[in-house]
Amino acid sequence: MTKEKTFSRRQFISVSKALFATQGYTGTTTREIIQQVGGAAKGLLYYYFPGGKREILGCILKQNGLEKLGHLEVDLSRVSTTAELETALMTTFKQIETIFQDQAIYQLFVIAVRERLLLTDEEASIVTQAWQQLSETLGNALSNCQVSSKLGTEACHVLGQVIVSIFQKTINDVLLIRNNQQLSNQVYGQIQTEIHYLLSA
Repeated sequence: MTKEKTFSRRQFISVSKALFATQGYTGTTTREIIQQVGGAAKGLLYYYFPGGKREILGCILKQNGLEKLGHLEVDLSRVSTTAELETALMTTFKQIETIFQDQAIYQLFVIAVRERLLLTDEEASIVTQAWQQLSETLGNALSNCQVSSKLGTEACHVLGQVIVSIFQKTINDVLLIRNNQQLSNQVYGQIQTEIHYLLSA
């Protein structure tokens, strides 16, 4: 009986996440969620989630998954030329793209950003904290890089923030505005150009 309840609860969360990501929280009704789950009784949804649709949203956000972005490892200690640094930074961006290709993380990201006004500060922070952690990681890596360490620790962290902001803007543009989970070669080219000019300045 316990396993059946757990499975059913996960179904509600999984179905709701997909619906919230594609048609929005307000655009999704509890009736649609129940139908997508398989026509379960309405009472079952409120049995698992007494707070209804809003409680489901909270459960989705608690699953997180975006911590993978904040925990991304960046090692630039063996980089010795500007060209190698550009390549290493592009590799980091490709790792970021790989994280967002995970459907569950992609859906979570879309929901957390698009439904920001409905969220508590704690719920909304899962996105900002992930990017901030990545920025800190990249700043530390740049401080240990032969090419950029001469700028000084503070400047390296500022540079890390700027680079991460470029990555973040691109992800937001492609995933949220263009609603495309796959990045094109043109997008990669634009990022590489921005990174090149930034490191050449």
